[in-house]
Amino acid sequence: MQKEKARKKPQIGDVVKKISGMDTDKVGLVIALANDDASSWTSYSRILTVVTEGKTKNWACHLTEVLGEDR
Repeated sequence: MQKEKARKKPQIGDVVKKISGMDTDKVGLVIALANDDASSWTSYSRILTVVTEGKTKNWACHLTEVLGEDR
């Protein structure tokens, strides 16, 4: 079994991609974090506010991945 690659915790200013759910494959810029003190950054209660396609949307953190995190 292959281990899942560790994902970076999204922060304000990061570019993220929605990997599941509504808006799948859309890309957005993180402008705010809600429940940042959640027990785990992959927690279902952690919410990212992003700007995508000229609109502000709230995305669940566990349904996103940070783009360009290997730099």
